[in-house]
Amino acid sequence: MKIRLTIIVLAISLLTNGILFCLYWTTRTDTTPIFDPFEINYNVTENALISAGYTPIPEDVPLLGKQVGDTLIYYQLDYECDDAPDHEDINCKNTGVYWRNCVVYMDKVDSALMSKLADKYDAEILGEFKMQRSLYDSNYLRADFSVRHKFTQAIFNCSIDKSYKEDKKDKYELSIQTQFPWTKERIKRELEDRQVGNEYNKFNDVLGKVRADVTHLLLSDYDVNRVMSMKLGEDKGVDSTQLVFETTKHTYILSCVNDTLRYISVTFGTGTIGLMDKMNQTFGQDSLYVTQDNFLNNHINKPYSTARLFGDKEKGINYLVIVENDPQYLAQPSKMIIWRKNTN
Repeated sequence: MKIRLTIIVLAISLLTNGILFCLYWTTRTDTTPIFDPFEINYNVTENALISAGYTPIPEDVPLLGKQVGDTLIYYQLDYECDDAPDHEDINCKNTGVYWRNCVVYMDKVDSALMSKLADKYDAEILGEFKMQRSLYDSNYLRADFSVRHKFTQAIFNCSIDKSYKEDKKDKYELSIQTQFPWTKERIKRELEDRQVGNEYNKFNDVLGKVRADVTHLLLSDYDVNRVMSMKLGEDKGVDSTQLVFETTKHTYILSCVNDTLRYISVTFGTGTIGLMDKMNQTFGQDSLYVTQDNFLNNHINKPYSTARLFGDKEKGINYLVIVENDPQYLAQPSKMIIWRKNTN
């Protein structure tokens, strides 16, 4: 009787453990990287890459790579860093994997070889495969094309050209790229970055200052990537100069008249969201009048553009917002021109 009871308990225990194991196996996420040009595990993590033998590649972005024979696969990690005045105090955390590139070095290329390579890895070339002379070396050929995996349906952007790697100069370099789906954290961060912020308001205080003071203030107080000065010429004794400042988010064109900053033009990029609505909520919309100022009229009267005027009555500053709607372009870039009423 005891033996029979022991067997029943053991059978129940084995069955229970088997069910738990099956549940764990079916619900766990496999993060193992696949070393295959046309197949990818989008659940791969930084730790899984390191465990699989991927090592850091010295570049200006975080990369982990691994080479086997003439094939190199590397992943770009997506790091989010906080703002800190001192670079040593900046903290960064990994929020996932952003992008993967596979490089295959080949002795020669043609349509038959590329079709054979794709078929070897259960993939197929989409559309017609066309090769033309390389822009860098006319003795070599180049091509841009797309490849789709037959079973996963993943699509890869491919290009092939002469390799300029020091030890691979006599070979062709096939690049196979794919971008990872955005995580919820990245989507949130991208949307926040594209929302219209108040960074441009920082430049209002330099209106009316002389050019030398403007340059000094901006270079010392703002995160400026590049500065360019352009002299526009003299018209009836008026000296007109433009200073172009590029920051991490926007491009600023500062127009000086007679050595005094008169206008600030802010270019917001095609991904900026809600500029017109935000300005309308903040200041309210004025009627757009026809000004005698040629500088402003040149922007107001541009074809395929919507222009609205907003005014900060307390500070005496005008904002002219222009959204371009040219039908030949899908994107709609925005621009803002800022000037003081007493300088107009």
